[in-house]
Amino acid sequence: MNKISSSPTFCPEPWTTLNIDQSGRVLPYLHSMGWNQQTNCENTMGNTKQTSIQTIIRGPVLQEIKAAIARGEWHDFCSSCRNDEAASGTSARTPSLGPVRDQGTNRSRYRLF
Repeated sequence: MNKISSSPTFCPEPWTTLNIDQSGRVLPYLHSMGWNQQTNCENTMGNTKQTSIQTIIRGPVLQEIKAAIARGEWHDFCSSCRNDEAASGTSARTPSLGPVRDQGTNRSRYRLF
């Protein structure tokens, strides 16, 4: 298994999905948080009315999300899933992942099946 898919925060969405609303606003996936409550400003990857999809996909925000996942960290866009998992153990990302018991720590982690 490669490093990214064995990450405790792994989610396939940043590699497979973009959410574009009718105003052209681009978020990495449907369940990502588009509004940052801490800074009281909008979090987006860009806007298709101002920037090409290719530029947005290759841009720094999506690369930062993927890098955070590879490090086993939660990106700010992932706060909805992080909060849901802390409260209930499941989130929007977990249906595409299966629980796996880590033999070394006896804790659950997720991996792509």
